[in-house]
Amino acid sequence: MIGIDLDGTLLGEDGQVSDENRAAIARAQGAGVLVVPCTGRAWNEAHQVIDGIPGLDIGVFVTGSVVNDINTGRALHTDGIEPKLAMRLVNELHDLPDAVLVFRERGGAGYDYLVTGRGRLSDNTRWWFEMTASRVMDKPQVTLDDLTHTLRVGMVSHASDIEDTYQRIAARCQGLFSGHCFPGIVRNELGECVHIIEMFAPGVNKWTGLQWIARRQGIDEAAVAVMGDQINDVPMFAAAGCGIAMGNAVEFARRHARYVTAPNHEHGVAHAIDQLLNGDWQ
Repeated sequence: MIGIDLDGTLLGEDGQVSDENRAAIARAQGAGVLVVPCTGRAWNEAHQVIDGIPGLDIGVFVTGSVVNDINTGRALHTDGIEPKLAMRLVNELHDLPDAVLVFRERGGAGYDYLVTGRGRLSDNTRWWFEMTASRVMDKPQVTLDDLTHTLRVGMVSHASDIEDTYQRIAARCQGLFSGHCFPGIVRNELGECVHIIEMFAPGVNKWTGLQWIARRQGIDEAAVAVMGDQINDVPMFAAAGCGIAMGNAVEFARRHARYVTAPNHEHGVAHAIDQLLNGDWQ
């Protein structure tokens, strides 16, 4: 099995899958390899860019908190945040300048994002909602009933100290959740860097989603290769049989990978797949 991140990995700088990467995936599938998209995006945020790749039937979404049937969007497995913990995480972010974004499993909640807190919704986030046709509910104050089916609590912010904010929350809630803070996709006229806080149920990451699929398919975990470029890919680098960082990956990810392939704009996924199929990378 090969688990492949999307943004910065399978997708090029134009946000699309190159013909070279698409052909390499077909070669892997022809060799009997199960290829699994493994992304921080939700299914509805990802399916438009992966629909053109034949043979992708199952994927890891929302950084491992849900496994979806790619063809239907149906959740096959979820690992959500317990409502009381979700409420605590919402309260930690509630009074910050940016809106709190609670991502919920659409099949159970009926929508994707619950927008709450006292902060404003960034232009980048509005763009993302529109681009992905996300279903959004606005509610300044939430109850525990609003937080069932929660997969992720987070925030998109331009604040320069957002990393410090995240570290303070992590210290106060030590061991209660899995999470990270990292630069996000920038789509605004000013070209400002946005940072994303994401918090999940304890122990949840991309590898736990891949692990669920591997066990379901009877695949040895040592026979799983993974590719990525960001800090949220590091847990799967550490656990998979073979971890491959993109040439454009952040340094922290590169340090934890066994191999480094070409950058995403040079079809690094295709290069890595060929190295795996040839037996040069193991």
